Amino acid sequence: MLNTLGHDGHALLRQFGIDKRALRDPLVPSSIHLHGRILLAAIELSGHEDLPLLVGGGSQLENVGPVRALALNAATARAALEDLRHYASMWYRGLNMTLEEDQGYAVLGYTAKVEFPGREALLSAYLAGGMTSLRLVLGAEWKPALVRVAHRRPANLEAWAKLFRAPILFDQPRHELLFPAAELDKPRGRTDAQLDAFLKRQLDALEVSEPSDFAGQVKRAIESQLLRGDCSNERIASMFGVHRHTLYRRLAGMDADYTSLLEQSRCRLATQLLSDTDMPLGEIAAMLGYSTQGNFTRAFCRWFKATPSEWRRANTAQVGFMHSRIK
Repeated sequence: MLNTLGHDGHALLRQFGIDKRALRDPLVPSSIHLHGRILLAAIELSGHEDLPLLVGGGSQLENVGPVRALALNAATARAALEDLRHYASMWYRGLNMTLEEDQGYAVLGYTAKVEFPGREALLSAYLAGGMTSLRLVLGAEWKPALVRVAHRRPANLEAWAKLFRAPILFDQPRHELLFPAAELDKPRGRTDAQLDAFLKRQLDALEVSEPSDFAGQVKRAIESQLLRGDCSNERIASMFGVHRHTLYRRLAGMDADYTSLLEQSRCRLATQLLSDTDMPLGEIAAMLGYSTQGNFTRAFCRWFKATPSEWRRANTAQVGFMHSRIK
């Protein structure tokens, strides 16, 4: 992408220890932290703030190995997205891709599990990449009903409007594409069952080295449901097909507990929403499940020895400084 803008993309990658041979191997896992740093450096080099959209919009899933073939062979969009969600995490460690249904709409969401420089830009690239993936599956003219973006409204919306061709809301809890849920299960035409089985065997063999982390799965579920406004312990337990007491016992067996995971999730999401959006404090408090803004403020002061407003002012300035310095 940088090359088309008149810059040497390979020279930039070499600065981060990546050569052409690594790019030719589709089975090399990707570091989300490294991608964030590279994307920030590329934005600074090119002067294009909308570069993440250009990168994601131009992706064709070539860098996820056999997952692309599996998705394109899927019988429905739901199957294709579930395959991408399940297997692409082997390449994009640290990225959380979710597919949910809400009031007749499918919601394809992207979040990052940790904070790192370039996270905002990288999630925008993934959102654009999700759009490209859906057009590969549903047709080149497909467009979403609504786009939600978890950062501030940019000064220039031209690239956003050109890519998504749909209403876009900024200052949202997470990056999401919404479209009619009925589109998930429309038949895509003839599929090859033998190819599907073969590709899944290959990918399952690659996945066996990935340990199961039940506590991590619960934490991701908590964060997802906090953003959806439905994060009771009964709801989280039902997502794993167990009673809440069974959920507690399983977590205890891993030296974890639900209350701590909820606290960690609230803390992480609070810092993300404060640093990446201009959402009012009252809305953030309600989204994180606090009955009053005062309860949220007290919890935040316990975590950081500062009020949410103080933290937002300090860290918004710091993030801007980091983005200007990282190369």
